[in-house]
Amino acid sequence: MSITVNTNSYVTRQELIDYAAPRGVTVDDNEQADIALVNAADFLETYDSQFSGHRTDQDQDLAWPRDGATIRGFEVPDDEVPPLVKQTQMEIALDLLAGVDLYNREDRQIVTRERVDGAVEVEFATPNVVGVRLQQSKALNLLRILTDGHNITLKRR
Repeated sequence: MSITVNTNSYVTRQELIDYAAPRGVTVDDNEQADIALVNAADFLETYDSQFSGHRTDQDQDLAWPRDGATIRGFEVPDDEVPPLVKQTQMEIALDLLAGVDLYNREDRQIVTRERVDGAVEVEFATPNVVGVRLQQSKALNLLRILTDGHNITLKRR
C-alpha cells in the first residue's frame, strides 16, 4: 500500500513518524504505518458533513481543502489542508497503531459509584455496572474541535 497525499491521506508516513517521535511514540517505517494512515483518513472522512464549509471541488478524494471553512473561529484558506486536520489524522493513526478499535471502543471504565460532597470520589470496577464512561483520546478531542463539537459522542457503537 502506498500513501498518496490528498488522495488517501493528508500526511505521509514520514510526517507521522516525525510527529510521533517527540511524543515518545515510535512508529515503525513500514506498511503498517501506511495502513493506519489510510484507515485514519477513512475514519476522519466519516465526519465530512460535520465540518464547516464544503469541498472546494466536488470530485476531490478527501474532505479537505474546503470553501467557507472555519476552525476555532478563524477562516481556513480554501487551498490548503489545515494543520489541525493533519494532526487529527495522525492522532487517529496512533490510536489505530496502539490497537484502538475506533468503531467499537473498548477503552472504557465501569463506574460503580460517584459521589460529590466537597471532594469528588469515583470508583471503577467490573461488577454491578452503574454506568459506562469512555476514556477520551486526543484524536477524538481534536475531532471535536474540527466539527465544532457537533455530534461527537464517546458512546460505544
